[in-house]
Formats: sequence, structure tokens, C-alpha cells
Amino acid sequence: MKWWGEAILGKAAAAAGKLPIDVAACAALTYVPRSAAESVLGEQAVQKVAPTAIAGEVRLGRAGKRWLIAEGDWDLNAKPPQQTRTYQLMQMLVRYGPEFRRSELYQQMAERLSRRGLIKTNITMFSVTDLDAYMQSRLKLVERLQEEGVRAAVSDPVGVAIGRDGRFVRCGDGRHRLSAALLLGVEPISVRIEHLHTEFVASAARNGRGTLHSKLLRHIQAAATAAAV
Repeated sequence: MKWWGEAILGKAAAAAGKLPIDVAACAALTYVPRSAAESVLGEQAVQKVAPTAIAGEVRLGRAGKRWLIAEGDWDLNAKPPQQTRTYQLMQMLVRYGPEFRRSELYQQMAERLSRRGLIKTNITMFSVTDLDAYMQSRLKLVERLQEEGVRAAVSDPVGVAIGRDGRFVRCGDGRHRLSAALLLGVEPISVRIEHLHTEFVASAARNGRGTLHSKLLRHIQAAATAAAV
């Protein structure tokens, strides 16, 4: 596969003069948009990992979301999935199933909806009918994982980033799927790599032989192998 970013890296390295090539290359990679992740990473963009290996959930901010390579401390502030509202919601659905209206969580949400006139999650709900439809859609996800197991878990990848230390963190779509897989003990799940920490890329550049592209792909595969255990 011809990596279109190689031309950018070559120009950056030439312009850098005495700068180490990994510094120049990583600087160029910073401007690869997130939408080009699969073009850059190829087959390595989608991996199968254990859901328990996903360290937590992060927010990259509006600017960070634009690029494949993201700097900053976002990877140090990962919130464990078990501490999220999404996990609590899926935990309730696993426990109550079609009887979710009996749960305290549902009743709290219905009361809040009545008092405020709306609830915002990943969607905005204005009525109990909206709330019930939302619960039913998430319940179908639980039931599908219960019935199909791994086949369902790998069919729709969860969006992730790789932090500076090679750990996977969720940052894109799929928080309900991840929580359900954790609760039901379904593994592996498939993940789609959407972001890489700048220091992870720099670490790849400093190790082994070959182009930055080849070294980066090897580094990603090593991280995925560790996360599959």
C-alpha cells in the first residue's frame, strides 16, 4: 500500500535539517486528519482486544478530535468504564431486561424528564415515549450480545485511541457496546483506532528499522497484542 503521508514526512525531514527524523516525522503526522486514519493505518486500524484492556474513557477536546495524532494529557485522565453513567444504565438493563421500568434508575430518569421537560444523553428525549424507545434500543444491544456473543461484539467496532504508554482508551462511538461486553463477559470486541498520542508515535519512531509508517504499524500491533490478553 502506498502511504500518502510518506511524501509529507519526506518534505518535513528535509526541511528539518539537523532535527532527528522522528521529530520531523511526528510533526508532519500531527496534521493527518482523523478521517484518514484507515488510509494511514490500513488493516491495523481495526483490532480485536479484550474489553477489560480498554483502560477508560477520555475526551480529546474539539481540536484534538480533528487529528489522527493528538498531544496533551488526555490519556492520563481516563475514566474507568465502570464509573460512567453508561455502564450504570447497561448494568440496569442486564439486570432487569424488559422490566426496566421497575428499576430505580429508570424511575429517576422519568422523574427528571417530568421535572425538566427533557433529558440529554447522546440524544435528547422530550417524553416518556422517547425514554422508553431509548431504553428499548439499548436493551436490543444487550439481547444481541447475549444471543450472538463474540459475533456481535466484533461486527461493530468501538472507537478508541492509543495513549502514550500503548494503552487503549475509548474516545469515539461504542460506549454502550463496551459496557455491555464488560457486563456480559463477551470477548474479544473489535475496536477502530481513531487517535494516537504524540508520544506513542515518537516511541515507535525511535525503535526498530524502516520507515516511520512501518515502525508505527508494528508498534500498534504490539499494543493490540498486549490488549488481546
